[in-house]
Amino acid sequence: LLNYHQVNQANRLGSRFTNVNNTYVNWDGDATRGINSADYLIDGVPIHVMSVHLSIEPDASVNRTSEIQKIIEEMDKYPIVICGGDFNTFSENELEPLKAKYTVLNTGDFGDFNTWKGSSSWAYRCLDNIVIKGLSASMVTVGDYKISDHEPLSAVLNFRTVIK
Repeated sequence: LLNYHQVNQANRLGSRFTNVNNTYVNWDGDATRGINSADYLIDGVPIHVMSVHLSIEPDASVNRTSEIQKIIEEMDKYPIVICGGDFNTFSENELEPLKAKYTVLNTGDFGDFNTWKGSSSWAYRCLDNIVIKGLSASMVTVGDYKISDHEPLSAVLNFRTVIK
């Protein structure tokens, strides 16, 4: 359905569907990280899609807390949302504010998916995620493609079965 990818660490959205509105909000002036969002009309159903890239710099957990709050504020504006990207979370606890309101697909009911393939001593490697609102998921998988230091996370979503 939709593709998330990074070019020079920036967010991009790609789709076979025509978007009707596209916006970009960066985190505090950082042009490489933020929220790239677009509104799509799919089979007559409006869906807001967000591609995110959260901070990873030293002491970034404080930044990520603020960035996750901004994601929640954006998701609250729309009835149906797909939010995917590099969350750079190093603990499942960082996702609790999102889990309280929405369906979080990595480290959720579908299991934990190691999407970080870079070399490091990080114990928690579920850095990438898909968060949905007003949709259901029937499958979540991680690919084994060597195109990045992250593996692609994908999901089969159904917008005819609404949840949360």
